[in-house]
Amino acid sequence: VPKGLVGESGVPLNKGNIHIAKTSSHNVLKAYSDLFEKDCTLFLRSRSQEMVPGGHMVLVMMGSTRKADSSSNQSCSIWELSGITLNDMVLEGKVEEAKLDSLPFYAPTIEEAKAVIQTEGTFNIHRFETFEADWDCNMDDMSNKGFSFEKPGRGKYVAMSIRVVAESLLVGQFGEEIMDDLFERFSNKIEEYLEVEEGKYTNLIISMTKNG
Repeated sequence: VPKGLVGESGVPLNKGNIHIAKTSSHNVLKAYSDLFEKDCTLFLRSRSQEMVPGGHMVLVMMGSTRKADSSSNQSCSIWELSGITLNDMVLEGKVEEAKLDSLPFYAPTIEEAKAVIQTEGTFNIHRFETFEADWDCNMDDMSNKGFSFEKPGRGKYVAMSIRVVAESLLVGQFGEEIMDDLFERFSNKIEEYLEVEEGKYTNLIISMTKNG
């Protein structure tokens, strides 16, 4: 989690959110961006030590267009939706409010990712592409492999895919005992959201070679 997310008075700057949301301040966004720059720079330097000059590397990472973080847009990220779910559980006394804090996840923009690679300087970018994928893009494939999703079932499918990725982080923050309830609620939130909005992931694909 980035440093600097607590104000001088001790009040969390991202209070009520586990991730960057419409209500997050510029200072919160900058704290996450600065940490991404630091961590990505360290990653690139570590990989460059393992590679010969001219060696090829392809990175695929979840990115952001920041559209979901605009207060003028009705859409939201999957992580903001999970934060809304947790806030509901706080109001019901099922989750301690003090635990509702930011998680260590950040999706950079194209410009941020390019800037870090170019500033670090050991790799030359050959291709940089982005593509969007629906939250439920592989649902039909999963159904064909024997997984059962009742109609409507998109919320359940998307929540399951996020649980695979994020459950360990959430358990560390909130405890294992609330996970089943959390993801059941989360699946309902997703189902409701997808009835009125499109849910899309933004992915970055970067092809580059080590300088030398």
